[in-house]
Amino acid sequence: MYQNCRPDSNPPAPSTAKGVCFITLEDETGTTNLVVFPKLFDKFRKEILHARLLMVEGMVECTEVTHIIVRRVFDITKLLGNLTAIPNEQQPVLTLENSLILTT
Repeated sequence: MYQNCRPDSNPPAPSTAKGVCFITLEDETGTTNLVVFPKLFDKFRKEILHARLLMVEGMVECTEVTHIIVRRVFDITKLLGNLTAIPNEQQPVLTLENSLILTT
């Protein structure tokens, strides 16, 4: 499984070449291109164009840039509702006092 996602509140329309859809994902580790062929784009058009968070299944091809040849697309936007912001003062802190130290 390749995990490389970042929600975008205003994503641009995917670019195409001869009906092939290219979706570029980018984060601090690099760039990944999703490659969606025309028949799959037609099948998953709604998910690709309207989802705020996608999960894809496909074959990874690594060259200078990583490409994922998409086989299936899943709209997992509903998972965004599970995200919550935790104020800094409420985030857990690991210290020696509250950690479990295992000895043998």
